[in-house]
Amino acid sequence: MKRYVIGDIHGCHDELCNLIAQILIHCKGEDFKLIFVGDYVDRGPKSKEVVDLVRRLERQGHVALMGNHEDMILAGEYMYATQTLVSFNASIHGGLPEDVTEWMRRLPKYYEDDTIIVAHAAAKPGVPMNEQADAFLMWYRYQGGQKADLGKHFYHGHTPTLGKIEQVEDRTNVDTACVYGGHLTAAIVGDDGKPEGFIQVPHKDSPYA
Repeated sequence: MKRYVIGDIHGCHDELCNLIAQILIHCKGEDFKLIFVGDYVDRGPKSKEVVDLVRRLERQGHVALMGNHEDMILAGEYMYATQTLVSFNASIHGGLPEDVTEWMRRLPKYYEDDTIIVAHAAAKPGVPMNEQADAFLMWYRYQGGQKADLGKHFYHGHTPTLGKIEQVEDRTNVDTACVYGGHLTAAIVGDDGKPEGFIQVPHKDSPYA
């Protein structure tokens, strides 16, 4: 089965639809699994549309992880959420619809299979995934060329990089800053867990298109 790890979306619904269309072309009818690293909402214009689409895909067997922006929403922190509230036609007093927050609350913090591990932000080196702290998985930022040291290739987002994909020997950062004018990126996971390529869709106003 083909696996694709998709970076931070932040309300970039049109770019997500385009990326999925490109993935469908790439997989050539084979079974595939999408793994989203989180941050579906905030900053971009179409958080509701992104959430609706990701929830539909999750019901089809794809994987959606929790990002730090979902974590903030659940904590009642709306500092970045103006666009999100507008998208859902909600107010800061009422918050998001209950079914949306309940969905966010159920999102797993990491994904692991035989060859890869995926989380939103990072994982503490050498620590089994079931012993990782949620705050580390959703909030920590790697420094420079820091390795993951988890025994499998690690995919994450959270730290936006414009115009490039950050790759270290055993980890790949798929947050390529779509909402800031960069790209929405999907890593194509090889049989050994390492990326064998990338599919990228530029933001409609991207200088990198």
